Amino acid sequence: MDTEQAKTLVESQGYHITDISYIPEGTGHDNFALTLDTGEQLVARFEKFKERKGVPQHRDGQYGGTLSLEREVALCTLINEKAGLPAPAVKGVYETDPRFLLVEQLPGRWWKEYLENQ
Repeated sequence: MDTEQAKTLVESQGYHITDISYIPEGTGHDNFALTLDTGEQLVARFEKFKERKGVPQHRDGQYGGTLSLEREVALCTLINEKAGLPAPAVKGVYETDPRFLLVEQLPGRWWKEYLENQ
């Protein structure tokens, strides 16, 4: 997915984006950093399907199991509420094609950037 397609899909849900950039992280989603016209910074995570034996799948390549945006929401909620650790606030899951999740962007560095500077 390219940045223009991501911007169009997010804006179709009523958001106004002033800046968008691709985040080269992860294999299960296409991720984009967004800045809204309000100054709020968000991350959009779009479902990405891979074909295996001709069947589209959305699987966790590291731990197995099916990936889903609902799983992402549950993990953010669990980490924040039960463990008391910082986790991004979920803005919502949007039923576009492909579906996507919007979460707040937390301060820090992207994992890839951190590894490159070690």
